[in-house]
Amino acid sequence: MRPPFIALSAAAALVLGGCAARAATTATAPAATPVTLATASAPETRAEYAGPGTVAPQHVYRIAFEIPGRVVAVNADIGDRVEAGAVLAAIDASDYAAQARAADARSLEADAAAVKARNGARAQERVAADQAVEAARAQLDRALAAQRLAAANRARFDSLYASGDVAASQHDQ
Repeated sequence: MRPPFIALSAAAALVLGGCAARAATTATAPAATPVTLATASAPETRAEYAGPGTVAPQHVYRIAFEIPGRVVAVNADIGDRVEAGAVLAAIDASDYAAQARAADARSLEADAAAVKARNGARAQERVAADQAVEAARAQLDRALAAQRLAAANRARFDSLYASGDVAASQHDQ
């Protein structure tokens, strides 16, 4: 009877020993680590090409004014795209008005010289005075023609403004 008792005692000791060890290992579990979720996406990319080269315009245009004068407004910058017939620059018309007034004054002066010559000058002086009057009148005609051309250009600029081809700030200059 002894061997079953020993075997039973050994088995009981193992079972009770295992229970005691299990009770000691049931400690608190570590706290859960917080996790954040994010949606994965591809970064925004741009295509870039690098290489040697020369930038050149397709067309080169030369511009010129129909009449000489002082530029008072430039309506386009280098590299701007412009429409055919667009006003790129404006010329001050006051120069032509001043020339016309000066020609008027010279004409009046020549008329006075002609009157003086007729009233008491010799024939040779009369001829010279008449030639001076004719020259002054010709100069007046040229100045008036330049003034008419400036007025026509202004009228053209006004019509471009009225059609919306020129900005108000450019028109007011």
